[in-house]
Amino acid sequence: MMHYGSRRKSIFLSNSPESLSRYWFSSKGMVLPVTLLLLLILTFPGVTLLYMSYSETLISKNTELDALAFYRAETGITWAIYWFNHPSKFNGSPVDFFFRKRQGNTSYLDTNGISQYKGTRTDPDITIHGEDFILKIYGPFTPGAVCSIESTGPAGRMKRTVKAELFDDTGIIKLLPGSWRVD
Repeated sequence: MMHYGSRRKSIFLSNSPESLSRYWFSSKGMVLPVTLLLLLILTFPGVTLLYMSYSETLISKNTELDALAFYRAETGITWAIYWFNHPSKFNGSPVDFFFRKRQGNTSYLDTNGISQYKGTRTDPDITIHGEDFILKIYGPFTPGAVCSIESTGPAGRMKRTVKAELFDDTGIIKLLPGSWRVD
């Protein structure tokens, strides 16, 4: 009786790379596991890159909304300064709001240098709802200042608030240096 297996040489007896590769690639059923292994190895970096790209998209969208909210809040401050310097251009309610607080049509401060604005942050003199901002005007914190203004700009789920105080520079209302705050 002849044993066919006894004539076969073991691949492990030979150290040549040719004999190992011939065994590896000639073995039936090895192509599928090797292919699946390579596919698995290549899938992990692909999934990681997709997740990183999604995260970067979210971060950039939030950054964009934050900047938009800030610019909208800044727009409210700009409009407030414009209305203080051009009270006849204010078309909100009450129409005479900026005229009414002006002493002798020249200053928002009385003869003692005290502002005519007495409101607080929670109970402002006026709240103006603009197209892209909400503006509050109330009494100043700094002696000699005309008023405090707070403008909030919403953008999506983001919201930024800019606060500043205004002062009267010989009839022209300007931002009080150092009073600009961003929340």
